[in-house]
Amino acid sequence: MPLMLDAPPTGAERVIDAAIAELIGEGAIAFGRGIRPVVAAPVPVYHLGADAIAEGKGLAAAKPAGWLVTVRNNAEVLGGLELAPNERAKGRLPSVRFASFTSGPMQRGIAEAIGVAEKRAGRTRTRVALVRAPALYLMA
Repeated sequence: MPLMLDAPPTGAERVIDAAIAELIGEGAIAFGRGIRPVVAAPVPVYHLGADAIAEGKGLAAAKPAGWLVTVRNNAEVLGGLELAPNERAKGRLPSVRFASFTSGPMQRGIAEAIGVAEKRAGRTRTRVALVRAPALYLMA
């Protein structure tokens, strides 16, 4: 059974498409001729603050912070596109907005870790999420 992911937020696909188009237009990412970007399903990201850690509250204190989407050029990980809650979303506006695009070893490591988790999960139902704890310089 594949990994279980929370349903993507409303309008996420539209925001992802627009962000990738802008990144390509600005030259931040490039694709070979005839190659289309491959985008992984959005993975929820939670924030675990320093106060919660100091008070020993554990993962139950982690708060939703956004979504992370891996962008690939075939098998190569180009980076991670982060979506944040759109506080002004009303009506037909997406519930998320483009927050950042980062590339480097951390994004490749996250994509690899999710792949390993999928293989290890086998038939076990396994929910996927990322937890960011900046006070510990940790993302897991």
